[in-house]
Amino acid sequence: MSGAVNKAARGSRGAGRPDSSPGSLPDAFPDGSGDGRRGGRGDRQALARAGEQAAADLLRRSGLREVARNWRSGRHELDLVCLDGDTLVFVEVRTRARDGMVSPAESLTPAKRRHFVAAARAYLAAGGLWDKPCRFDAVCVVDAGATLHAEHLRHVLELSDVMDRRNPAWQPW
Repeated sequence: MSGAVNKAARGSRGAGRPDSSPGSLPDAFPDGSGDGRRGGRGDRQALARAGEQAAADLLRRSGLREVARNWRSGRHELDLVCLDGDTLVFVEVRTRARDGMVSPAESLTPAKRRHFVAAARAYLAAGGLWDKPCRFDAVCVVDAGATLHAEHLRHVLELSDVMDRRNPAWQPW
């Protein structure tokens, strides 16, 4: 599923607080001028926040229920954790400017996939959720000028693709 979000109409949600409720944080581009392509750290962070919000909105419209955002444990982070029925869905949001050198999907490198799986393992361990069915999805967001274009990709990785001697098993036993 894909969709476009108007930058001016977009809301924001507290970053770094997994169980935060929708708030009244300022829009990522309050004057409509910042488009994330000037290269400054603030612009990239604003684009990333806007991309996460666009992803969350798209997933919600698709029927997924958000349970955590920017979940952290040590060096591990998950952008979004959702429920699709009884399946726990770990979502990696990849946001890029439209003139980026690499597409959002291409930016999900093998190393990033290993970190994604390690973060999911940490989440499952922290909640004692090893018996839950899981899925790994991605939302690719591209800055299209006045809007953000988001596309939901389901099942972006198989565990066999990322298991190696550093990550030998999915479950701890």
